[in-house]
Amino acid sequence: MNTNMTLLGGWWLLILLAVTGALFLIALSRKGKADHQQRAGKPLRDKFRSSSKADAPVKPTAEMVKLDEMIAQHYPLIVTTLRHNRIIVQQGSERTLMLTIDKKASTGSRRLGEATVVNFHRVPSLDELKAILE
Repeated sequence: MNTNMTLLGGWWLLILLAVTGALFLIALSRKGKADHQQRAGKPLRDKFRSSSKADAPVKPTAEMVKLDEMIAQHYPLIVTTLRHNRIIVQQGSERTLMLTIDKKASTGSRRLGEATVVNFHRVPSLDELKAILE
């Protein structure tokens, strides 16, 4: 009789196959739940998002609305698109300028592709706006 308490290679192989099979069955059961959730209408990537933030539209800030109204009042020929934290200014079919109000970013302008990005810390005066838009 063998008094050595080590497991032989055949037993290790059997244990390894049993663990692999159990992990495969767990993964297979979770895949079925994920497929069912994805077919239910909500994308799988949105599964862990908070539903109140993902479903609610983001409204523009009061400063951005005021800036957009100022542009519309004084420059009626310029087409603007108002977003949460930026205004995209279009001349013709090209986006030429993006105006942002962000107190954390530095004030000034920079290039982003073919468009110029101008950041303010507060709503600019009419003179500042005129210098930028012309």
